[in-house]
Amino acid sequence: MIPHPLRTLAPLCTAFLILALSSCKKEGPTPAFIRILSPVAHTDQGVATPHGISDYWVFVSDQAVGVWQADRRIPVLSEGSTNIKIIAGVRRNGVTNDRIQYPFYLTWSQNVDLVLGEETAVYPVFNWPHEPIWAEGGESSGYKFDFDEGDMAFTHVSGAGNVLVDNYAMGIDLDTAHNFFRAVTRSEDYFPIGTDATFLELDHRSDTEFIIGVRYTLGGETQSFPYLYVNPTGSTESGSPWRHVYVDLSTPWGSGTAGRRFYIEAQPTNGRTTGRIILDNLTVHH
Repeated sequence: MIPHPLRTLAPLCTAFLILALSSCKKEGPTPAFIRILSPVAHTDQGVATPHGISDYWVFVSDQAVGVWQADRRIPVLSEGSTNIKIIAGVRRNGVTNDRIQYPFYLTWSQNVDLVLGEETAVYPVFNWPHEPIWAEGGESSGYKFDFDEGDMAFTHVSGAGNVLVDNYAMGIDLDTAHNFFRAVTRSEDYFPIGTDATFLELDHRSDTEFIIGVRYTLGGETQSFPYLYVNPTGSTESGSPWRHVYVDLSTPWGSGTAGRRFYIEAQPTNGRTTGRIILDNLTVHH
């Protein structure tokens, strides 16, 4: 049977009508846009300090508009003077899929004039709420570590291309004569008891992995175990990139009742006989 021509055209006409009507739907409102550029971190004294902020929780007039990375075009359904708040997010323990709002940066807040259809850049500054409870930058030879459990101490690293903060950094140089390094925080340095957030921040360059371990006293006995394996950056050459790591110490320390300490450990791996690690700007926040 040959279809009637009008019956054949009917479905096509219906589809065309639906398409035409849908194309006439009113478009959504035109947003303004913001873009996060050049975010920085400051100490509680207002001094710029290295950071590894990776994500930004954005709020417009106290309404959440998502989690973004820097230098992205963020649509905002607001115009005129508008309050923008941004919370800094980091990768806990350097893990890509474990991103958290970092508790030791204050929320950045500023009123911004927005224009519909136009883009406005914001430059957030994230301040520490208070000074760290412990810090070591390698500026003197009196390090806040004991080295008795290894066969070497830190070496002094200097030179503008080799140091991130101030004048010196701390080197770990592994070779056949010095193939095991362990630096343990001193017993006289007190780290608070409890389950409140506690983070170690550090910057490193490294061509071999190293370990962040923890110790504490539980039931009168000292517990000690490796906690985090820190991957190498790839090179320790002058001018090569640094990596900033946020280490969550509150999780492994949570069971301890006293004697909280942490340690840094390194030895050659993967059949190698040498390795180099440079550390700078170690701080503990609680």
